[in-house]
Amino acid sequence: MTDALTAVPAAGRRRWPKRRRVLWLTLIGGCVAAALIAVFAASPAQSTVSASSPLIGKAAPVTSGTSITGKGVTDLAALSGKWVFVNFFASWCPPCQAEMPELEQFQEEHSTAGTATIFGVEYDPTDASAAKGFLTGRSATWPAINDPSADVTWGVHNPPESYLVAPSGTVVEKWFGGVTAATIDAAIASYSR
Repeated sequence: MTDALTAVPAAGRRRWPKRRRVLWLTLIGGCVAAALIAVFAASPAQSTVSASSPLIGKAAPVTSGTSITGKGVTDLAALSGKWVFVNFFASWCPPCQAEMPELEQFQEEHSTAGTATIFGVEYDPTDASAAKGFLTGRSATWPAINDPSADVTWGVHNPPESYLVAPSGTVVEKWFGGVTAATIDAAIASYSR
């Protein structure tokens, strides 16, 4: 008994030309790559990375500037005595936009007790008017300032970058990327022991 494939002479078998096989393999590879990119792009931008900084263990740098939101506090020193989440942001930054609900949750949970707050610092000084709309359009209730030298003083490279300042005024933590309320709360809990 002969196999159906071997029964057909080699000349009668249909084979794809090499060029067509390469084209199909390239198309399949491109589809797989596009699918992976889509999965990663659609993932929440909450990829928080704890980072080292020469500021950790030192007093928070002097940070003050013009209020973006009109919330009154324009100087980080005015918030001493409570935990302060210093958040460098920009209105055009997708991870900043993605972390906003988490920051709102954190602020809401801590505003009544008054033990912790957020202090926003605009990363891009030319973006101040857009930043105001960005914050007020999302019901941000924390102070935010435009301090053109703050990113250099704090060593910020890209938003969002954030720091946790203890009630004593000492910087205790730094994060790259979007941060969750749970991440901030866990850090505060670990340093409050």
